[in-house]
Amino acid sequence: MLVDDHAILRDAVRAKLHDESDLEVVGEADTIDDAVELAARLHPDLMITDIAFRKSGGIQAIGRLRRASPGMHVLILTQHISAVWKRAAMGAGADACVAKSSPFEQLLDAIREAIGRMQRGSAADRSARFGAPLHDLTPREIEVLIAIGLGSSSQEMAKRFGLSVKTIYKHRSQLMRKLGLRNAAQVTRFAIANGFTTAGDDTPASPMRTDPD
Repeated sequence: MLVDDHAILRDAVRAKLHDESDLEVVGEADTIDDAVELAARLHPDLMITDIAFRKSGGIQAIGRLRRASPGMHVLILTQHISAVWKRAAMGAGADACVAKSSPFEQLLDAIREAIGRMQRGSAADRSARFGAPLHDLTPREIEVLIAIGLGSSSQEMAKRFGLSVKTIYKHRSQLMRKLGLRNAAQVTRFAIANGFTTAGDDTPASPMRTDPD
């Protein structure tokens, strides 16, 4: 199943996949909302989707898609992929992330690898390994999670994201409640243990297209 708000891209990917005898495009959508509805009805093996939509997009869209069809695998095909963004998407349940600028062969390899996982476990296993409902976090909460893991203060995050310190406190409180964490030290350990950052990583995070707050 293909999901993208650019018909030309969907046409190009569909035409390429048509040449692969073991793959078939069973449906298309141009919004996340339509994709959720279609996935619930068709239950495809795999969805290839962008998540950079103005409405209902972002990392949290991955959780919506997976809940619509629990056995479905999700491959993100998007314009820009940073290492931090990829870790967040994979933690939220994506099976693979491929840049739109990549050769088609790379997309094809990712498709076949994701489908091959159906014999070894569902996409739900990925979130289970992270031990928390990451798909419930908003894109901004994931950014704050990563920044705390990197050792950033609330004042530094406010400056980096163009928000007030009060708004940063709100996002920090919400993500801690959702993850069952009590303090910044636990958030830091969680971020490192789940691959959002490493103990030696000091690169500031600005991984995702997000809403203003």
